[in-house]
Amino acid sequence: MEVDPDEGLRKQRTKRFDVANALKENEGRKGARLYLSKEIQYTVAPESRLQHHSEDLQHVSRIQMDNRKFNSMTSKAQQPEIISREELKTESKWLKLEKIKWRDQDGKERMWEAANRATRSKAGVDSVHILALLHHPSRPVSTIIIEQYRPPIGSAVVELPAGLIDEGEDAATTALRELYEETGYGSGKAGQGNAEVGQVSSVLVKDPGMTGANMNLVTVNVELGANDPEPDQHLEPGEHIIRRVVPLKELYSRLQNYAERGFAVDALVASIAMGMELSKSESF
Repeated sequence: MEVDPDEGLRKQRTKRFDVANALKENEGRKGARLYLSKEIQYTVAPESRLQHHSEDLQHVSRIQMDNRKFNSMTSKAQQPEIISREELKTESKWLKLEKIKWRDQDGKERMWEAANRATRSKAGVDSVHILALLHHPSRPVSTIIIEQYRPPIGSAVVELPAGLIDEGEDAATTALRELYEETGYGSGKAGQGNAEVGQVSSVLVKDPGMTGANMNLVTVNVELGANDPEPDQHLEPGEHIIRRVVPLKELYSRLQNYAERGFAVDALVASIAMGMELSKSESF
């Protein structure tokens, strides 16, 4: 008996043509059932009709696409919205508590409690966090982290230099001011380095389930001289901030060490460090 050498190929291609998936996603649609009938016919079709498989696949893809669009339109929920905000009376100077009435995607009214800053400037942004990049002629690029006791945590926290945006300031101006005050770097004077703002992020939020507090992340490049000593900090009364200069490539391991020693680590600086660590992986 003569054997068709292409028979196995045709059966393999037919097997891969999985119309059952199309039927599952398009149950009740007449078009998909029709194409199942065609598939049964094509399992015994001659080579001249195998070209129709690609046409069938394209047609089923169109059916699936149309079905997704249809489901999207019919199941589209309404947009959530804020109905009202009520400020709760407290004796707090720096924070305010709010009760928020809002409507969810199902149209149901709900209540939410939130804490927000009472000091937000007209610019609409609360604070800046500063990723300083120290460039030295003979040392690897470093950054600055600070240690500071935070009463809400009840622990010393490792974080980036940061500060509130004063009225009339923009994020870049605040970043240079706070960097100089908390770390001593960036004034342009001998030993303090010439500072230049690199990037200002879009407005970012932190812990949005509890607060509407927001911020800009600002990168600042500081050019140092070969023999520059570490500058003095210019802290305000009551501030107790310890400055640490860390090679950027060691940031992740340093933060790990802080955590092992019982320090709390701020999520922002931890995210930056973890992102850099992941970028070293071959899978990226």
